[in-house]
Amino acid sequence: MHEKTQNPKDFMVRVCCGCGRVRSDDGQWFDAPELLAITPREIHTHTICSECCVRMYPEFAIKKGWIKAS
Repeated sequence: MHEKTQNPKDFMVRVCCGCGRVRSDDGQWFDAPELLAITPREIHTHTICSECCVRMYPEFAIKKGWIKAS
């Protein structure tokens, strides 16, 4: 019997580098303690949520269509 190969992403916690919120597997953002309490993982990786992207990198957010150019 073969063991199922697990994807390394299955063990990752995606943490916003701007606000520290954590992204769930379905793309929602939560305060870190709230999500880590229900889905403990072993590896943390940094990303950025759309709210922090708009605040920190507005030119990129415009390209993504999250905000309109003024």
